[in-house]
Amino acid sequence: MDTPLSSSTDLDIRPVDENSPIPLYQQVRIDLLNMLQSEHLKPGQMLPTEKELAEAYCVSRQTIRQAIGDLASANLLQRTPGRGTTVLAGRNRLKFSWINPLLNRSLKWDSNPILRCCAKRKL
Repeated sequence: MDTPLSSSTDLDIRPVDENSPIPLYQQVRIDLLNMLQSEHLKPGQMLPTEKELAEAYCVSRQTIRQAIGDLASANLLQRTPGRGTTVLAGRNRLKFSWINPLLNRSLKWDSNPILRCCAKRKL
């Protein structure tokens, strides 16, 4: 059964840093990942609405959609139209399953054997 999260105020969310070189959606994604890893967001728990998250992070709903979409693609969240976004169970999956998409987008890891090795190894 999905556990509702009453609002974004239940989470310790701070606005993103607009002056950071890190794209806004990545800042949101990293913050949500930290909440997943620390279990502030538990399996079966519903995320606040996109609107609530956008207001809490001081970003657009599109930015929130992109961050949540990346986490859903990594099988950390499940989006259900008309219902919301749920945290998926799976503590035994690759602990940092987000590292491959992050490396693919942010770094030229193909040419770096150390990054290539870390991206393939189960941490």
